[in-house]
Amino acid sequence: MAPFLGPWSRNLAKHLNIVVLAPRFKNAPPERDGVILEHFGYFFKSMEKFSYTSSLFAKVRGFNILYHILAVFYFLGFIIKSLIIVRRIKPDIIHSHWFVPAGLVGHITSIITGTPHVVSVYSDGFLIETNAFLRRIAMVIFNRAKSVIGISESIADSVKLVYPDAKVVYPCNRLF
Repeated sequence: MAPFLGPWSRNLAKHLNIVVLAPRFKNAPPERDGVILEHFGYFFKSMEKFSYTSSLFAKVRGFNILYHILAVFYFLGFIIKSLIIVRRIKPDIIHSHWFVPAGLVGHITSIITGTPHVVSVYSDGFLIETNAFLRRIAMVIFNRAKSVIGISESIADSVKLVYPDAKVVYPCNRLF
């Protein structure tokens, strides 16, 4: 699990049933430290080069057409698997980490299934300030979300540009 997500989900799993949805990863276990791990594929395994290597945002911004094609399939695979999981387990909430792409996937899944959606914003918060298109997407996602969390005061300040009710939660403190 990602360093920002691992401690948070492990600690919450002591009290709640947690399912983490992530891109497919070779030899990924189905469970880790009480957290159920589900994975989605998005292309031929040998060509899944989006995750677990370097910045997803940098890859999409580049000029490599392969990454643009992969981005479409990544998004579709993410949505389809999210809908399958939510329909199967009927969770109390969908909690998206990062507002893009996971927040957008959670938003769409929430609309289709009626499951409340919570969004945590990490370093992608700077995109709200610097990218008008993503700022509009953030506004749509945040305004329908049950709660929006910034993981620091500075991230919450970015979020508050489009969603004044953002909360601040430090994900690796003793509570989480």
